[in-house]
Amino acid sequence: MVDRKRQVAESTGADIRSLQADVDSAGDRLRYTYLKAPFDGIVTATYVENYQVLKNKQPVLRLIDHSQIEMIVSIPENLISQADVLQAVDNPLRVRFDPFPDREIEAQIKEIGKEASKTTRTYPVTLIMDQPEDIKVLPGMAGKATRAVEVPGEATQPGIIIPETALFSPDDSGKDFVWVIDAQSKKAAKREVKTDELLDTGISIKEGLKPGEWIATAGVHSLKEGQQVRILSSSTEEGSK
Repeated sequence: MVDRKRQVAESTGADIRSLQADVDSAGDRLRYTYLKAPFDGIVTATYVENYQVLKNKQPVLRLIDHSQIEMIVSIPENLISQADVLQAVDNPLRVRFDPFPDREIEAQIKEIGKEASKTTRTYPVTLIMDQPEDIKVLPGMAGKATRAVEVPGEATQPGIIIPETALFSPDDSGKDFVWVIDAQSKKAAKREVKTDELLDTGISIKEGLKPGEWIATAGVHSLKEGQQVRILSSSTEEGSK
């Protein structure tokens, strides 16, 4: 009788352990029905429907942390070497978003890109700033970032400074040329220039260019006389300092 009672107790204990395993499994499945975000934010996109069976690591939604704002600006290749100067200066950058032109936000440089865009030859620089309390900046809003800073050695650099990529010498003539873009017709015209010093920020031009003129800084070997071009951005740097 004692042996039979012991067997019943062991069998009942096994049933209890089996039921406890079922409870634990049901609890796991119940926890899988909830998603807990690691931060407060805004849901900008959902990728699944209700009652849809999901796979492991399948994207469900897109959540954006709106407590801080990141903004990417494009810096020309002839100025990216001075990005460290901007990062080292104590005074922050000033950002104005287009929907709030009268509101200025302080920003800092978070990251400086190491690879240039193949089309625009500019480097991405990421700014970061806190979300203001009086306005709400939403993802995708455009704006402008500014900061006045004196680049070391810039005050003593003579003449007009252009990127090295703007110069070309056809047929090994020994002469240097640039493509000057007419602001109205957007047509390219070849013009001879006389160079001076090779500087950290580009090449100094002694003769051949005037302040405010537009020049081509990429694809100079494939352009032709009178060819019409498209200016990528109205904020493109002019060829003068």
